[in-house]
Order: sequence, then structure tokens, then C-alpha cells
Amino acid sequence: MLDPWLRRTLERQVTTASKGYYQLQIGELKTSLWHRSLTLRGLRLRSAATPANHSRLPRLRADVELVRLQGIGLLALLRRKEVPLDTVLVQNARLGVGKMPPRSPGSSKALHEQLPLQMEGIRVENLVLINLGGNYSPAQQPIATLRRADLIARDILISAAGAQDSQRLGYARSLAFHLANVEGQARQHKGSFGALRFSTDRQRLELDSLRVQPVQNTSTGSAPRLTLALPRLRLTGLKAMQLARQQLQADSLILTAPDVTFIASTSKQPTKTKAIHEQLPPWLRRCVLRYVALSGGQMRLPGLSVAPVVRAIEVKGNDLWVDSLSALDTKRIFYARAWRVSTGPATGLIDAPYYRARYEKLVLDTSTGLAQADGLTLTPTMSTPEFALRKAQSVPRMVVQIPQLRLAGLDYGLLAREGNLVAGLLELRNPRFQVTSNANYPQPARPSSVTPEQLQKLPFRLNVALARIVNFNFRSAEIVKGGSVPGIFTLTRFNASITHLTNVPAVAAAHPSIGRVSGWLQDKCLVEGVFRFNLRDPQGGHSFTGSFGPAPFAILNSVSEPAAFIRFDKGRVERILCKVQFTKQGANGTLWARYSDLKVSLLKKKPGPDKKNLLTRAGSLLTNTFIVRDNNPRKPSQRLEPGPVQIDRDLRYSVFRVWRVAVVDGMLSSFGVPEVIADKVE
Repeated sequence: MLDPWLRRTLERQVTTASKGYYQLQIGELKTSLWHRSLTLRGLRLRSAATPANHSRLPRLRADVELVRLQGIGLLALLRRKEVPLDTVLVQNARLGVGKMPPRSPGSSKALHEQLPLQMEGIRVENLVLINLGGNYSPAQQPIATLRRADLIARDILISAAGAQDSQRLGYARSLAFHLANVEGQARQHKGSFGALRFSTDRQRLELDSLRVQPVQNTSTGSAPRLTLALPRLRLTGLKAMQLARQQLQADSLILTAPDVTFIASTSKQPTKTKAIHEQLPPWLRRCVLRYVALSGGQMRLPGLSVAPVVRAIEVKGNDLWVDSLSALDTKRIFYARAWRVSTGPATGLIDAPYYRARYEKLVLDTSTGLAQADGLTLTPTMSTPEFALRKAQSVPRMVVQIPQLRLAGLDYGLLAREGNLVAGLLELRNPRFQVTSNANYPQPARPSSVTPEQLQKLPFRLNVALARIVNFNFRSAEIVKGGSVPGIFTLTRFNASITHLTNVPAVAAAHPSIGRVSGWLQDKCLVEGVFRFNLRDPQGGHSFTGSFGPAPFAILNSVSEPAAFIRFDKGRVERILCKVQFTKQGANGTLWARYSDLKVSLLKKKPGPDKKNLLTRAGSLLTNTFIVRDNNPRKPSQRLEPGPVQIDRDLRYSVFRVWRVAVVDGMLSSFGVPEVIADKVE
């Protein structure tokens, strides 16, 4: 008699408590006073077809194969005290939840405040849930599904004391669960994971096969889009009880092989991005991780003009504290005591679609102040003719190779907090820089970005104690207006050492930037000198004092023949001294060249195997006899004839061009070459 009455009573109470909205059917109910147990089978819960006047209740659909309660404290139940239970078992349950009602402010109560019969509490030694599944369907189609969940909780105390016990999580002394094959959808994205395992005893959380991707057929609006594949996530040493205090604390967070593609919002409305610690509430107040590691990562950002792709990402962080106080700690960098980041190959577009940038390896280490990139390249994405046609103007086409760029003594703290670049050493090893241009196309409309005055516009403070360039090689191939053959100018085996490379006013005033350089013009003429400059000078002022030689005059033929149809047949430079001042307006200075036995030939302009004709031979004779100074000084007892340098600067071209023009201009004026001819050679 007890079992049928109890079954009807439970079914009636559900209907009464929900005001007729829920109906419960129990297929079988058995009690055992001897074993103090209650067993229910075939439970079926349904919601009414019309949810009128029940806006606070969600639509539910539940089917449970088995519920078993063992070791029930009957005496405590009758006295409405704390009721002990040995075991609660729920097996093979499926739950469907409809649209959740709006939450009324202040209306929710804690679980221990909703116990029936005014009981003081319930203590369950073992709670076991086996094979639970379900879905959440606020509309016709589910937006969240759970294939299977298993849970074991021990020493559960559902009471006011249990709620206040800091050694419990959700009333339980220990908790372990396993979720399998979970899918969900939110904010125009759908996500899934293969498994989630959690254990307070093992202090571990494991997530496998996480995937996030945009919903198909989503409108191409301004909303951000994320595609993520994360094979494995591990939290070890997890202090689960701290979660009740809104603190995530663990020994380590390990992410394995994440693959991320992110397209940022295209909205033009300005938005302020919150700092990470400002995004934790309301779920967390603080996040503490002794160690963070990411391995085998990949990242793509196709929504940016640069469209970077980075592979083989490795990240290690120590002593990570994410909260408002740590954000202000000057001894931390992005909340951590130290970071080490390395990546494999990375690519991106520069001045899209004209250039592709790439590096092979990157290492960033905040503990040692090292930043190093290997295998840097900047390569045009199209041929020289197509590049010029697409640009529709005479813009230099560049090819850059930097096998190694290294920053040592880098102050990562200043870089992270203020965006300033302060370092002890900047070193470029074996860089290669090739420039080709064709003046037959329209002249560029905008100023060049490779100029000293452009460095003044840097959006951050720069202060490098020593900058070093080792074995730099430069090659320029320029076709002059009306020409078809490029003039070749090279600077090879170039080394530079620059002290106090800075745009900080106080440092620049106390320590002017000085660069000591050496290299080889046309790979045959030694160049040595000193640059002096101030990056704070709005006029881009800098000076060069140096020497050239010895070298044969013939090294200029690769420039003079295609540009001015002049060949240097004989002659040798013993030594050239120069002193030139450069500004935005141009270059002014003097060059002294000591040379002997100079002879030149004028060449015909029309192409062909024979570059001379009767007219050019006569012109060569007149030039060598009456114009060109064959020796300087003409006699050993005479002084050197100086070669004045006075040229105007075209800001549409890089600083490399004005340096080259200044050197050639001074040499030709020292040789006695007329200015009208010298201008063509330059």
C-alpha cells in the first residue's frame, strides 16, 4: 500500500507545485524500510502544451530510467533534521529544456533554502549520475546538446553550513565528472568538444577536441568571426574550492596545438577594448596560474590588411596573476613574471598586394631581454614590369633579406606598458637590399618612407644604446628617364656601428647619434666614414665625413654608361675625402679626389655592338683635351681641386638615392665633368 500511495503523492506534488504545468509519471516505485531505500524506474516528465501563466517555468521534457536512494535516514526525516543518505544514483536520463524564462532580480534562492518539509539539510555520502544527456532548445532547433555526462560527488552537505564551508565546491567535498560530445551555438558561432573531465581529488581539468566556427550562411556583417581547433587543454593543480570565491587558481595551464583564424569586426564605430582583468567579472575576480604553456599553435588573421599567418607557436609564461593590482605591477609583463614566445615561419602582406613579408623563426624572451627574428624577407609578389604597371608610377621595387635581426637588453616592461622601444643592442646580420626603379613611368606622388625625417614620426620612443649592421649588401638598378638599360650601383661588405640611436629629446641632447661605417663601393672601392645625426631634427639633418679609395674609375661605368653614355676608359683614384651635410632640402659639401690618368669616351645612344661612331670619337677627343681634368692635382706641387657637392633633394625618393647622388656629384665635379652631363650620371 505504501508504494502506490507514495507514487501518486509524488506525481501530485509535481503537478501542484507547478500549478499544472508539469506532469510526472512514475513507471515503478519500490521502497524497502529494512534497507532504507527507494527505487524509481521509468520516470517521465512533460510540460503542458500551453504555458499560460507559467512564464517563470521553462519547458521541460525528461525521461529517466532509474533513480535509487539508499541508506535514507528515516528518523532524521521524520524529525526534519539533517537527513543522511548513503547513495543517490541516477542512471540513463535524457533531459530537454526549452526557452528559459527571464530571471527576476533577487528572486533566486540557494538550493539549501528550497529544501522540502523545512528540513535542516541533506547529507549525501555518494551521488552517482550515469549516462545523462540532453539538449537546450529555446526555439524549434536545439542550440546546445550533451551526448553523455557522468558524475560522482562525495560528502555532499546541502545546508547553510555546507554553503559556507570553504572546503566544499557546490556543497560537495569532492567532485568528478565527465562530459562527452557536447555541441552548442551562440553569437553566430557554433562550438563543440569531444570530452571534458574534471576532478577535485586529482586537481585536474582536461578538455579534448574543442572546435569553434562561424555558423554557416551567416550574413557577412560587421560581427567578428572565429574559427578555433584546440585538440587538448589541461589545467593541473587546480584549486577547485577557490572557484566558489570567484578565483581560478592552478599550477599549470597547457594548451596543445591550437589553430586559430580570427576576422575582427568591420564596424567603423570606435570601440574600446577592455583589459583582460576587466573581462573576468562577473564570473571571476582573479586568475592565478603558476605556469602557462602553449605548443604547436597556428594563427591566421585574414581580416587585416597584413593578413598574417603564424605557425609553430610556442608560449611559456611563469607566475601569471590576472587582476587589477597585477595590471599595475611594474615587475610584471602582461600579468606574468616572465614570458618566452617562439614561432616558426610567419607570412604577411605589406603594401598589399605588392609585397609579401616572411620570417622563418622568432624568439621573444622577457627574462633575458632578447628579441630575435631569423630569415626575414620582403619579396615583391609580381614581376618588375607588372609591378610598375600596377603602381602606375616610378616607385622603387625592393627585395629585402635579413638573415638575423636581434635586440638584446630589450626592456619588455616599457614596451608593454608604454609602447616604447628601449634596448642595449640592435643588430642586423648579413642584410641584403635590392632596389629597382624605372623613371620612364610617372613620378611618385607621395614622399618616400625611407628617410631620416620619417623616423621622427615614429609613434613611440626609441632608445638603443648600440645599433650594429654586419655585412650589409646594397644593389640599386635604376633606369633613367628615356633609357632602357638600368644603371647598377652597389655597396657591399658594409658594416656600421651606431651609438645612441634615439628619438628621446633628453638623450639625444646629451648623446648625439654617431655612426661609424665602412664598406665597398661597386665591390672595389673602400669607403670609411662617420655619420652624425639627430632623429629629433624635423629637417632630417645628418652629416657624413669620410674617405674613398683607392679604385679604378671604371667602377662608375655601370652607372655612367646607361645614364649619360660616358665610359671611363682609364684612370685611378688614389684617395677621396668628403664632408657633406644632408637635410630635407638637399646636400651641400665638398669632395677632394686625388687621382691620375683620367680618360673618358662618349658613347652613341642607339643600341648596337659598336658603341662608338665618328661623332662620339670626336666628342671624346674634345672632352679629354679641353674639359676633363686628367689628373688631380694637375702637377705634384699644386693643390687638389675640390669638387663641390650641391644638389637638391627630391623627397619622393629614399635617402639611399641622395647619398649615392651626393657621392657621384662630388666625384664628377672633381673630375671637371660639366654639370649638365653629371646630372645624367646621377
